[in-house]
Amino acid sequence: MPATYMSSGVFPGQTAIKSISQADLRKLTYGTTYKAGVPGKVMREEDKWENFIDIHDVGKKDTKYMKVQQNEAPLLDRSSCTNRRDFVELPLGDNIINAALADNFKKGFKGGAAGLDASAKNNSAYKDEFAGYS
Repeated sequence: MPATYMSSGVFPGQTAIKSISQADLRKLTYGTTYKAGVPGKVMREEDKWENFIDIHDVGKKDTKYMKVQQNEAPLLDRSSCTNRRDFVELPLGDNIINAALADNFKKGFKGGAAGLDASAKNNSAYKDEFAGYS
């Protein structure tokens, strides 16, 4: 296959560039607004964005809202242990009751006080109701 047209490459030919004015060529090419500037206003201090690190790190590090507070654990004493709270000290004087119980146990069954000297009737409610039938 014979090539009928010669490749002009990726760029336009010289005659195409000369046919357009220089002002139109400037519009087509990349340019910045650095020298011309951007119309607008300068942001006030209250219009600026809030830094969320100052909000989310409150208490972790010094921020504009709060300084870091030093963590201090309370001093522990014997009342903070659970076994100390469960098993409290009993008052003194229980040895008197224990001594009396020991004396009572030493005497055995016969060492205790005798029963009451009260008369016990040998009657029942049945015997009282049907006195003549027995």
